[in-house]
Amino acid sequence: MKKDVIYIDVEDDITSIIAKVKQAGSKIVALVPPRRSGVLQSAVNLKLLRRAAVAADKHVVLITSDRPLSALAAGVRIPVARNLQSRPQLAPVDAPLEAASDTIDGRQLPVGELAGLPRVDTDADEAPGTDSAVEQPDAAPVVAAGSSDAGYSATTSLTAVEPPAPAGKGLRIPNFESFRKRLFWFGGLGVLLLAFLVWAIFIAPRATVVIAARADAINIDKIITMNPTALTDVNKLQIKPEVKQIKKTLSTEFAATGSKDVGNKASGAMTLSNSYDSSPITVKAGTIFTAQNGLQFTNGSDVQVPGAKVSGGGIVPGTATITVTAVNIGPQYNLPPQKYSSSNANVSAAGDQMSGGSKDTVTVVSADDVNKARQQLGSVDVAAVRTELVKQFSGDVIIVQESFKADTGQPSITPAVGEQATRARLTQETTYTLIALSRTDVRALLGDMLNKQIDPSQGRRIYSLGDNSIYFSDFQSLPGGAFSARLITTGYIGPNIDPKALAAQLAGKRYGEVQQIVGGIKGVDNVDVRYWPFWVNQVSKPDRINIKFTVKNAT
Repeated sequence: MKKDVIYIDVEDDITSIIAKVKQAGSKIVALVPPRRSGVLQSAVNLKLLRRAAVAADKHVVLITSDRPLSALAAGVRIPVARNLQSRPQLAPVDAPLEAASDTIDGRQLPVGELAGLPRVDTDADEAPGTDSAVEQPDAAPVVAAGSSDAGYSATTSLTAVEPPAPAGKGLRIPNFESFRKRLFWFGGLGVLLLAFLVWAIFIAPRATVVIAARADAINIDKIITMNPTALTDVNKLQIKPEVKQIKKTLSTEFAATGSKDVGNKASGAMTLSNSYDSSPITVKAGTIFTAQNGLQFTNGSDVQVPGAKVSGGGIVPGTATITVTAVNIGPQYNLPPQKYSSSNANVSAAGDQMSGGSKDTVTVVSADDVNKARQQLGSVDVAAVRTELVKQFSGDVIIVQESFKADTGQPSITPAVGEQATRARLTQETTYTLIALSRTDVRALLGDMLNKQIDPSQGRRIYSLGDNSIYFSDFQSLPGGAFSARLITTGYIGPNIDPKALAAQLAGKRYGEVQQIVGGIKGVDNVDVRYWPFWVNQVSKPDRINIKFTVKNAT
């Protein structure tokens, strides 16, 4: 509630104060007098001020801590507050003197504290012809709240007992703060009630009309192509799929139990002699030279042995020196110089000391170790992998469950089979694949198939494309990364009913009227109407009507 705060100057007389009160824009006027104000120390002036306020329909309260002024104000029933934060009350008549504050901030005057000011009737308070409250003390007797001066400290609000009213005329100070709260609550409830009525009458009412139509089932069984690199073409029964893959790796460590001999082959120099032919003889690489104990050596490259010559009445053989290597490893090939027989009968061989042959048995990874490790790999949770693949698809898609497959690659063994090791690791990677089709593409394909089954002259339309009951079979992978599968489902066609036109026709109709209108349409088997909320029995606007179709197979 608005209020006005008026600060009284020392030079103001009672006439100017009354004029300011009358000019105040609010009904509640707080007067803040200066300290020891002389103009308000007169009971006559206070009586004149009170009469003028009542005549102007104003409520006046004095903001002062001056006890004599408070006592005079109580005599003429003008409420007094110690400061702008105190509740206005009628001050005790016998209140002791106390220094008042020189400055009061009128902007802080709380409306609620002034809301309870009494509205005084001058005729009921004093008899005509009375000049002052001092001359009529019985007109406004005031009883102090207590006799102790400590009760009026600078930080304590004024408390007073309301003076008894004359018999038959009770004086009651109304509580405007309580009135304002009640007004706020009742106003808020009124606004909520109005909003609820608007919602309940104009916004909430809705109706759902469920139409069970007699429809014909159209079975669809077509082989379609799914090519990730080609665009969707309904005429070619071709859809571009979305392919998702996940790779899962399993590995295990195992002990190597195989064994093999490792070492070096003995080698040395060997002299070849040609004593039988005057022409040179070529000894091919890989020629076998056998020692006296049967151990064999071979040469690593071709060598030409010169032909034999006659000199001094004798034959001088042609010779050539080559390096030979033992056929196998082992120290037994470290042979002393000796003669060797050759697989080439035209040459003879004499070997020098053969050395460097060695042999040792070590542990290696065997094929049997690998086979045992494969059995220890365990298995992947295929259902979890399938679920993980499905989550990778976004948007509205149809999962081709039959496309799920797992491609297991060749295992990797480190170290490899036959290599020296005491422990090894087997790793195997499997690639899981799943494809999905865009529901929009599938619906376009099914719609094209079903539209070819409709005779426009019969007034029929598609009720269900069957995209929610599709299953695939005979899934195959084609060359180039494409796939093929049989798409099997059932679509339904029935009477051609325009939902928008029907909603406009049903607007404002009740249950029985809706059933009569819709039930009379050819091809409709049953109709049900559901109004919402429960108090609604008709809907006025077409956009508040939701028409749903259910299919009843005619066969």
